[in-house]
Amino acid sequence: MKNVITFILSCLSISCSPIQLTEVKNQAIIQWKDLGLGFFLATKEEEGLYHDLAWIYGDLKDQSKTFPLFNEWRDPKTKRPVRRLWFGPETQKLVEWTDENQNGIWETKTYFNQSAKTGILSGHIAYSDFDTDENGFMNVRIYLGTRVEELIQENGKIRIWAEGNGNLEKVDVFIRTKNLTDLGPSRQIPISESWAIHPEKVSQSKYRAVYQP
Repeated sequence: MKNVITFILSCLSISCSPIQLTEVKNQAIIQWKDLGLGFFLATKEEEGLYHDLAWIYGDLKDQSKTFPLFNEWRDPKTKRPVRRLWFGPETQKLVEWTDENQNGIWETKTYFNQSAKTGILSGHIAYSDFDTDENGFMNVRIYLGTRVEELIQENGKIRIWAEGNGNLEKVDVFIRTKNLTDLGPSRQIPISESWAIHPEKVSQSKYRAVYQP
């Protein structure tokens, strides 16, 4: 991201460049003048550094036709990226990565269903993956309100935790502690029954991700 921004700013220094940088209060937008389109938007706190960076399709004449493509939020103090969010057409959220402890490992990846669009505040998460060991392997998948699957990397086995509608409180504790035993008892299931391995077995649309890696 830093190299891309440096390249763009170097282009802006050329007087005949079709690219223009405009700063207003706490925002800066880079636009393609001839097309009347903005494509990069940065936001900062008052008298601070730009920390909210977004690639956009920005119609400068009709803001209703403007939508985000990618958004990265950085901690204003450490300058480290904490969140990355990708979008599809019509502001459809696809996937969000988070690194809350800023150690360079994206420990949570959240995938969204078809309801994840502007104005929808709940019921839009299909599932969330967690890397509880922070080794680059997403070993836990949460389908909020119905089940939690653990993939045991060493032997490829699947365990089910917190089954049923009453798992919300247990999941909330797990998200804070990353301790699987907080989810209560578990049982092993065949890989053929895993929703994570076989997403075609997911019957409810709210648990189906728009983007499936």
